Amino acid sequence: MKNERYPKIAYNGYVHGTRKRGRQKKRWIDMIREDCKELHLTLQEATCRTQDRRVWRATIDERLTRAIAITLSFHGIIIPDIFSSYVIGENEAWFAFG
Repeated sequence: MKNERYPKIAYNGYVHGTRKRGRQKKRWIDMIREDCKELHLTLQEATCRTQDRRVWRATIDERLTRAIAITLSFHGIIIPDIFSSYVIGENEAWFAFG
């Protein structure tokens, strides 16, 4: 390979300067992986669920319900099982209180 080719320059190259202090910024895919981990899904399972809007919306609503319950219990607010079921409409999902 010639020395002028970009892969060769990148392979043998040196980056001048210093790195910024602190933690590296999170990339978009890092946040997606973190969210999938909270949902106990693999990246492939999440991708399959996003193909059907209703399934994905129900998955996200379930996660939001758990997050709300955890937040409220953290603040000492005890709520009986009010988020008992989901009602999925034509374009959106909402909670059915029961």
